[in-house]
Amino acid sequence: MSEKPLRRNERTPFFPIAVATVLPVGGSFLLDWSPTAVVLLYWLEAVTVILFYGGLAMFATPERRIEEREERRTSGRVIPPVYSENLRDVAAKTIVGLLIAVATGGSITVWGIGRGAVADSDESVIDFFAQFTVFEVPSVLAIGLFIVGTHLVTLSRYYYGTGRYRELTASMALDVQENYYALYLYFALGFVFYAVAMFFIIGLGLPASMPDSTVLTAWKVVVAGTFLALKLAFEWSRYRGERRPDIHDDDSFTANFSPTPPPEGNTI
Repeated sequence: MSEKPLRRNERTPFFPIAVATVLPVGGSFLLDWSPTAVVLLYWLEAVTVILFYGGLAMFATPERRIEEREERRTSGRVIPPVYSENLRDVAAKTIVGLLIAVATGGSITVWGIGRGAVADSDESVIDFFAQFTVFEVPSVLAIGLFIVGTHLVTLSRYYYGTGRYRELTASMALDVQENYYALYLYFALGFVFYAVAMFFIIGLGLPASMPDSTVLTAWKVVVAGTFLALKLAFEWSRYRGERRPDIHDDDSFTANFSPTPPPEGNTI
């Protein structure tokens, strides 16, 4: 692969992504946002990245047409060509990712953190989307737009601004997409269990004479601090993995986000 895109994209800063990661938690403390608002902001972030990778795969070369990649590098086209033959696989994997996102978001907001109660049997996906009224709050909407814009600009600069998309095949883009939403799912569900466990640990560990408000604040600080540390590590791994292609033999977490060519003989 060409080294030029890699060198140029080291200039793409991680700082905006870090800011976008911290803002929802900051809003919960400084602006008293509801837990549902915070969860949906991170949900919006995940869906944005999933959709971007799906769109990227539409511009990536199908495996059966890899020989065209050199022609694309020298064609001088401003707008990349769309490969309709990628649509079936892009649609299938992207829809799976979105269904997982809706199921995960619903399980947390409708049946968990957002309401603080176990779901009734008649609750459905409609109840999940009803939670999006939180974006009627101007500050929540503004941060949501900032998060979406940050990821779209950062990813677009990396893949399209430098022509890096020409180095990808469709399956490479979709593999990164699939790894992203699978790992995000494990992270989200695992952290919910952690938050619940810490609620009981802190509640039982602090003196009974301590006010409930103090106990709740201590729990929020511990959970928020842990979340931000893990989420920043997650995003940093994705950021680095995208910029270090073909490290699939590496056992590090970062390797999950590295665009890796498929084994010979595999076609999408």
